[in-house]
Amino acid sequence: MILLDTQTLVWYLTADRRLGPKATKKLIGSENLYFSTLSILEYEIKLFDRSLGGQQKVLSAANEAGMLELKPSGEELQRALDFPALSKHDPFDRALVMQASWHNAQLYTSDAKLLSLNLSWIVDSQL
Repeated sequence: MILLDTQTLVWYLTADRRLGPKATKKLIGSENLYFSTLSILEYEIKLFDRSLGGQQKVLSAANEAGMLELKPSGEELQRALDFPALSKHDPFDRALVMQASWHNAQLYTSDAKLLSLNLSWIVDSQL
């Protein structure tokens, strides 16, 4: 199972060159490629890339790409104490880490703070 963080999701959906070749090869054609419902919310709040046109476009683009939606549960999101190094970090990133951990998923991200955790299941999406 592969979960994309919000920035990586946008890069994947827009074929952005910042998504690294190794990550691109792994993601294209993957049958277990997920995005979080939380990424739709984060995108809508921050509007990373206006070219997709907001929430409905991101959701429909992800669905059209064959991605699966991962909806968070309370059990997943109450694991903040498992990641004390993220206590002051972006709450969306923290939630995605908790989701990935709960589901034993690889989390693809370009976030330096998340990558600095040196967890084998957090993967640099720029490689």
